[in-house]
Amino acid sequence: MLISPPRGFSLLEILVVVAIIAISSTFVSISITNNEKKIVFNEASRFRTIIETVSDRAAILQRPMLLNLKPDGYEVKERRHGRWILLKEGFLQPYDLEKRVRISSILDEIFVNGMGFMRRGEISFFSTSKSKKVAIKSIVLFDELGRVEIQQ
Repeated sequence: MLISPPRGFSLLEILVVVAIIAISSTFVSISITNNEKKIVFNEASRFRTIIETVSDRAAILQRPMLLNLKPDGYEVKERRHGRWILLKEGFLQPYDLEKRVRISSILDEIFVNGMGFMRRGEISFFSTSKSKKVAIKSIVLFDELGRVEIQQ
């Protein structure tokens, strides 16, 4: 009488495979969250540099400047000869945020006078990923003198 080998997998083998899959998916979700944090922080850091640059440029050129905020980006305008001119070249050209990042603010625009001063405010940058239950956010705080700080 021939005895055939057992068919299928043992319970131990199935448990090992399930454990490996669970550990792998945990590492993947952690790396995705860290990547989203980095993207949001990089957008906030770039905006910080923009505010500092606009404040310095307004003071140096002694021209008022305007930073228009949109949910998905921003643009810089400079007042020349009584008209607002959109800056279209260089670092201050209109900028669109990464697809998953949005801006939230009470302000629609930030006005910088010809001496580089502006009103105090805060701008929130956040991730729009719907799969995450935790909000990923960076806040850019600025004061009248053009000092800028990022909080996470």
